Amino acid sequence: MVGRATFAASSWILDNYPGIERFYLESNFATDKKASQINIMRTRGKRVTAEATIPRDVLIQHMRVEPESLAYHYGSPVSAGSYQA
Repeated sequence: MVGRATFAASSWILDNYPGIERFYLESNFATDKKASQINIMRTRGKRVTAEATIPRDVLIQHMRVEPESLAYHYGSPVSAGSYQA
């Protein structure tokens, strides 16, 4: 929705201000709502780092996931678009 609104606003600006020739939308670099390496390197706003250790049995009982599965999916190609080097 935000991408469509930005495109519409950019198109209006192009039509009404003749000096601008082109623009682009951030596409997958827009990482406001997902974790990404670029947000770790170049923060937007405040920077906060937190760390927690969750015991294996808590992950399995309450979150229904094994730590090995989390580790596998963290490094999977599916998340590659979110992690920019």
